[in-house]
Amino acid sequence: VRLSDGAVIVVDCVEGVCAQTISVLRQARSERLRLSLFVNKLDRLFTELNMSEEEAAMALFRVVEQVNAAYGAIDTLSEESLFDPISKGNVVFGSAKDGWAFSIDQIARMLSGKLGLDHRILRENLWNQSMAYDQTSNAFKQKKAKCAFAQLCLSQISQAYKKEQPLRASLPLAPLLFQTIIDHVPKAGDINTLQTRFDHLYRKSITLKPDTLIVQIAKMFAIKRPRDYICESDDTSGEVLLGMARVWTGTLRIGDSVYVIVDENKNVQLKIKNLYILMGRDVVPVD
Repeated sequence: VRLSDGAVIVVDCVEGVCAQTISVLRQARSERLRLSLFVNKLDRLFTELNMSEEEAAMALFRVVEQVNAAYGAIDTLSEESLFDPISKGNVVFGSAKDGWAFSIDQIARMLSGKLGLDHRILRENLWNQSMAYDQTSNAFKQKKAKCAFAQLCLSQISQAYKKEQPLRASLPLAPLLFQTIIDHVPKAGDINTLQTRFDHLYRKSITLKPDTLIVQIAKMFAIKRPRDYICESDDTSGEVLLGMARVWTGTLRIGDSVYVIVDENKNVQLKIKNLYILMGRDVVPVD
């Protein structure tokens, strides 16, 4: 977790907040991670539970409220909601199984041209349980039956499942979720944010500077010796230990001499001979 600056909390929209959700939220809070929320398995609302659009909308409102309440119980000093589809834009809804997702802002922008309304007005009224869209006046009014979220958004999702039309092409999950992560995780050059988290995690009087190399080794793990692995030993069989690391500041290159801080009174100088990027189960050599 300490190798990351952010995380995506995934919650099943049917099951809601579980014990594991609270455990993950607590760990994320202790590590000061920037969080986004993915409300998953919306397909279940229509294919398994056969909910109406209004019932599905109320279920999604409740899930976001539950997650915020769970986090509020952990972070008692915070007075605002952590996850807000409007003011923070850090909530995504969708189905990982079927490969589609949407955000409130995305739907508002898609509807803006069609309805001729400002996307900000659409966004505010879509995520409002008491507002409905009146087609005759092309305006939003107090809800009498369906809320605007059910009318303008979930009705299209529901119809797609009834007609067995895939949503993956029109609402692809990956680009939206990646963009949400990019928008909410601190930028690599944001020294102030990095310094705040570094101080919280390590309680050390070290000032982070862009041109000063600081690398954290989170853990060591064994892998089969890569073919290009450079070692003083002639033995090319068996396994080797690699350190899983994050670069806080600076640039790490092969050939660099670095000091490994063993404890407060001891450090060891080493030369970097092998450098890899971890890609799933594979390690890709870099220089």
